[in-house]
Amino acid sequence: MSESVIGSTWEEPVFLFFIDKTPKPSNLKWEGFISDDSPLIIIFQKWVNENHPGSPVGQYSNIGIDPITYPLILRFTLDNEQGRPLNGTETCKELDIHSGRKIYANV
Repeated sequence: MSESVIGSTWEEPVFLFFIDKTPKPSNLKWEGFISDDSPLIIIFQKWVNENHPGSPVGQYSNIGIDPITYPLILRFTLDNEQGRPLNGTETCKELDIHSGRKIYANV
């Protein structure tokens, strides 16, 4: 698996699988690179921009959002749909993403 260095920070390849239950389902797979010490929520922000342009990221993110007011909430899990819940503040480095682990997101 190739990695690149930007300054003193490694970039890690990340693979996300989305289960999109919104009225207009989007691209269900996303592949990209993220700094190993950046929070995973950055990837979700990119996905929202690519697949639901104009939608506020907070509408989909579960960080500090009331689920009754905003029922479309993103739920990250590690390795599979029923895996360890993630809140988006974790980093690739903390989760050992470079070993090929996958992140799933339910919208």
